Amino acid sequence: MPVPDTSPNVITYKILIVDDDPNNKEILSLYLRCFNVEIHTASNGHEALDKVDQINDLSLVIMDINMPLMTGLEACREMKKSRPDLPVIINTAHSTEEDHQNIFEAGADDSLLKPYRREAFISALNRFIPVRSPTRSNIR
Repeated sequence: MPVPDTSPNVITYKILIVDDDPNNKEILSLYLRCFNVEIHTASNGHEALDKVDQINDLSLVIMDINMPLMTGLEACREMKKSRPDLPVIINTAHSTEEDHQNIFEAGADDSLLKPYRREAFISALNRFIPVRSPTRSNIR
């Protein structure tokens, strides 16, 4: 299983994963552990807003678009009111022009299409936090 590098000179970024599907949260969490990040999770938009308020040095939010109680788009709009510089990536299984327009109108900084392609995922992360592709040195 991947283990983050905990050497003292490694910067750890804090990422919030927001998804109502526990399997999706686990898959993203497992993958992100290879990048020396601290992972926080939430199951809906309301929980995500609470976490954003609690974690001042949050580096990035990766959020599903379709969730109960509050959608990813609604949560993104609210997050951007108080934390306009906090990058938000919206996950979606749909790739229509209207979907992309709605995502960016909500204030999201990027979107990822499910299922994730490794290269697209790393590219999206690199837009907001510097990460390297996992290597044998940081996968133990």
